[in-house]
Amino acid sequence: MTGGEQGQVTKLSQGCNMDDEERLLSIGARRSRAKKITRLGPSAQAYLDRRDARLKKNCSVVDVWHQVLPQELYNHCRLTGISGGTLRVEAEPGPYMHEMRMLSGELVEHLQNRCRRAGVKRIVLVPARRADKP
Repeated sequence: MTGGEQGQVTKLSQGCNMDDEERLLSIGARRSRAKKITRLGPSAQAYLDRRDARLKKNCSVVDVWHQVLPQELYNHCRLTGISGGTLRVEAEPGPYMHEMRMLSGELVEHLQNRCRRAGVKRIVLVPARRADKP
């Protein structure tokens, strides 16, 4: 910047009232904030609607699981997840894992008949970690 240009800038800034500068700055700030603001209501509602459908689908699997699984197995096995048609079940090793392996085909049929929307195609068994081991 040349000396003449600096003098013009100084004259302009001296000629402006501080209140005017503050108003101009606040208008610019308001405009930049307004561009970033989006309505949360519709976005949140769309997200919750998607999650609600998945939750209802998975809850039906849990309800049917509780109904069809024998009580002695229910206390030693638990659902850990469902993804891509695969239901993951954590079972205590030994006789409970063996019994679940034998019943898994029948359980899949029950789930397919009662929870068609869930799309369960198979059950994957995972040994449960014991609480006394780290």
